[in-house]
Amino acid sequence: MSEERVASEFPTSLVLKRNRIAYIEEHAFANTPALRVLRLEENLLSEVPAALRLLPLLEDLSLASNRVEEVAPGALQACRRLARLDLRANPLPRLHAHALDHLPHLTTLDLKLNMLRRVPDLRGCGELRVLDLSGNEIAALDGQSLRGLRRLHDLLLARNRVRRVPADAFTHTPDLQVLNLEDNMIEHIDMEAFVPVSKLEDLNVGNNEFPWLPAAGLQRLLHLKAHNNPRLRRFHPPAALPRIQTLVLSYAYHCCEFLPLMEDQGPEPAAESPSDLVILPPQHIDPAAWANATDIWAHYCTCRAPSVPPPLPARHYIVLVSAVNVSELGGAGLQAALDGWAGAGAVELGERDLPRRVHCLPLPGPFLPCVDLFDWWTLRCGVWAVFLLALLGNGTVVFVLICSRSRIDVPRFLVTNLAAADFFMGIYLGFLAVVDAGTLGEFRAHAIAWQMSGGCKLAGFLGVLSSELSVFTLAVITLERNYAITHAMHLNKRLSLRHAAAVMAAGWAFSLTAATLPLLGVSDYRKFAVCLPFETSTPVALGYVVTLLVINGVAFLVLLGCYLKMYCAIRGSQAWNSNDSRIAKRMALLVFTDFLCWSPIAFFALTAAFGVQLVSLEEAKVFTVFVLPLNSCCNPFLYAILTKQFKKDCALVCKAIEESRVTRGIGRCRHSSNFSNRQTPANTNSLAERSIRKLPRATSA
Repeated sequence: MSEERVASEFPTSLVLKRNRIAYIEEHAFANTPALRVLRLEENLLSEVPAALRLLPLLEDLSLASNRVEEVAPGALQACRRLARLDLRANPLPRLHAHALDHLPHLTTLDLKLNMLRRVPDLRGCGELRVLDLSGNEIAALDGQSLRGLRRLHDLLLARNRVRRVPADAFTHTPDLQVLNLEDNMIEHIDMEAFVPVSKLEDLNVGNNEFPWLPAAGLQRLLHLKAHNNPRLRRFHPPAALPRIQTLVLSYAYHCCEFLPLMEDQGPEPAAESPSDLVILPPQHIDPAAWANATDIWAHYCTCRAPSVPPPLPARHYIVLVSAVNVSELGGAGLQAALDGWAGAGAVELGERDLPRRVHCLPLPGPFLPCVDLFDWWTLRCGVWAVFLLALLGNGTVVFVLICSRSRIDVPRFLVTNLAAADFFMGIYLGFLAVVDAGTLGEFRAHAIAWQMSGGCKLAGFLGVLSSELSVFTLAVITLERNYAITHAMHLNKRLSLRHAAAVMAAGWAFSLTAATLPLLGVSDYRKFAVCLPFETSTPVALGYVVTLLVINGVAFLVLLGCYLKMYCAIRGSQAWNSNDSRIAKRMALLVFTDFLCWSPIAFFALTAAFGVQLVSLEEAKVFTVFVLPLNSCCNPFLYAILTKQFKKDCALVCKAIEESRVTRGIGRCRHSSNFSNRQTPANTNSLAERSIRKLPRATSA
């Protein structure tokens, strides 16, 4: 019976997936000899059914998501036409060396999500094009692993345990075009590992741990994924990857050199005449090999091309000539046309004549800059001014308030804590200013080292600690003043120093916790060059950022409400003294300036966290590194340095220093005088002479 008649009288496809089939009898398929597609996914089969020997026309077999633990030799021997075999998601620990013999047409083999510990021996599958070994336990990849697979196009080895890629790993797969090694534990890739696969176009080595990606053999690479490799701190310039189109890299700074190729170069120019020539392959040439290989040109065409042209886009296929009939279709005329075409440079056309466009991620930006940490001199000078004023002003306030002999009351205690918080902000800005000055014009060369360093973590820690402690202290100051003024007649109801210390201890604990969480994996200080935890890619990180912003927003609403209540309470009232009024006005000015600095940042950051970007990244950067810390340099002048009480405190400190200096001088003089009276030779001699003079008197007596 002919195959056409069999196919017309019997079914060609059978789908039995998602059943509870645990066993198939030997003659189960006796009445379906024409089956070409058999789907047995998601059943309970523990072995390859012996009944498959009755399916000589079978081309597509799926045994995925079963319980197959072994494929016996010869189990598929009768299915000589089998082109696709799916054995994914089975507890298969190994594949027998002869299990897939006698399958000359097998082109796709899916073995992902099994328990394979080594690459199976597939030397009998010479026509294999796609091999999927993802999600196994393969730990080694050596020169013998892929023997016999010279026609392999796609090799998928993601989510295994490969640690090293040796130089001979792909020696036996010269036609390899797609290689996926994502999410392994690769620590080293040999410098010559990709040389045998010079046709490679798509490479995925993301989520690994190697420090260097060799470029040898990647000249034809079109797509590269090397993301989430924290040790990959250096990358190749565009010249090393001349045909690259898409890049997904570990750091945004790797894309800096590709920025000129990412700019819009305008529409492609329209061709005035046919510019490409497509030679159709003869019947004895594999069409897939012809489509994916470019070295066949030299065999069928004697064009004077110095190099092999790249594959041509479909829109340029204009002139069609059969390679078998080159000598018949014009002979010398065609050859002259080809020579003229090559002489005009047409053989080197394709992607070389078209504007080269590259897509690279993650993109550099204001928070991941290529040239300078601070993009322009106005911002740079402003940050330096805020840094110096915050450091010197708050440092002076803390020193004077601690060292002065004035009695420590609640307002003085709270102001000291606020100055300490703002002092930390000055240190944070100092880190950024020094790094910017040290990497002027070449930040991308040092950016990764800076972001991965302990200095960046410390700077971010101090920045978050300062901002949260400053907001908390301002809220406490406002509540204390509100309580003092609204209860002016009840002196015994004011906040005591002990209670204030307990409240501020809670504030320090909250601020330290908020600053420590990014060090423990909740968000990350190393994500951006300014070392602040702006990471929102995970729900936990987003929740952390939103929580801080909401807390700060609520704190400032409390400040605003308290000051409105205070002024409403004291208007027209005689129950308050001039000292309370003066302090209230000063604190109101302080909180108002802080509110002006914080409110736009909290608003824009909260909207950006939910995907609504109301300002550009450049403006957001100015808000972050200049406007936000601006209150840290204003606070010491508003609440301390410009007040009369602070001047008195400074005078007391200077007086105490002068008195201690005089006291030390007097003590030093007394000590030296006593020492000279006891130890000088003149004094010793005078005592000896007096004793000698007394001797005759004693004798005469």
